[in-house]
Amino acid sequence: MLYVKESRATGKLVYVRWALFFFNFLFWGFGVAAVGVGIWIAVSNGDISVITNGLFRSGTILVIVGGCIVALLGFLGWLGAFQEHIGILSAFMATMFVVCILEMAGGIWAGVNRPVIVTHLRDNLYNTIILKYGQRSQIPTTRAFDHIQRNLQCCGVRNYTDWAFSVWGTTKNFKPFPVPSSCCLPNYFIDGCGEDTNVRNVTYPANGIYVNGCFNALINSMTQHNAVITGIGVTVGILQVIGLILAGLLIYNYNESNRVSAINSIRKVEDGEGDNNNNSKDEKEKVEDGERDNNNNSKDEKEKVEDSDSKVTDVKEDSKNNDAELEDVKDDV
Repeated sequence: MLYVKESRATGKLVYVRWALFFFNFLFWGFGVAAVGVGIWIAVSNGDISVITNGLFRSGTILVIVGGCIVALLGFLGWLGAFQEHIGILSAFMATMFVVCILEMAGGIWAGVNRPVIVTHLRDNLYNTIILKYGQRSQIPTTRAFDHIQRNLQCCGVRNYTDWAFSVWGTTKNFKPFPVPSSCCLPNYFIDGCGEDTNVRNVTYPANGIYVNGCFNALINSMTQHNAVITGIGVTVGILQVIGLILAGLLIYNYNESNRVSAINSIRKVEDGEGDNNNNSKDEKEKVEDGERDNNNNSKDEKEKVEDSDSKVTDVKEDSKNNDAELEDVKDDV
């Protein structure tokens, strides 16, 4: 026969328990979603990570790790609610509280240091196109920047004129200054189009190429990704608060239930001891009553014996008196 454990949650707390099931399932789902989004951002924007010296990759790794932690917490909360285990629920609450604090600290740090991060990104972009682009030892960086310019439809950092100061541009004999082929518009794209006089010349240096810089394009791209991450983060944060409240209610209810059970057990023991004391008292009273009856019976028997002895004594005295009277009669005769 299948044994089903009876739930300790009663009344409205039954709904609280099921709500904790539901919210932890959502919490787990958002954790898995965060992992998926982090992996997607890391794979689709690997070139940005190369350009930013790993800063962008560190952020995506943080999203992936955070998603794993969130998913694990969701499972832990669900298990604690299912088992109605105070220890698991307490561990869930404590870990969730720490995660909330870390999330708030991370958000505050990112907000406070956003200007520093943006400046770091801009400096890395300038350093890339001026010193690294086109160098034999920097082939991955060159490919990454070409990929960024094509996908984000941009050229240079601030604009296309930044290429006039690049080490790569000084090796080209083109006036006014060459730009990589990745800067060319799709209709003009051929290998070497950025230094083709049929596309660009001194009179029309911006002809056939993207003119806007990649810095603003990158910021806009990251902002779009940040919107997705922020949306997930806010939703997960709301679920965290709800999960903390529901878990706290269940823990309080289970502690109260244990306290009441302990009090009832103590009362039962005390009642049992009281009954035993009463029974012992009754037995003692019965014994005392029996002894008292025996004493009374003994006293009555003693009194009866004394009465008998008194009667015998009276008989003897009567007999003695009779004998004396008889002697007197004899003397008279």
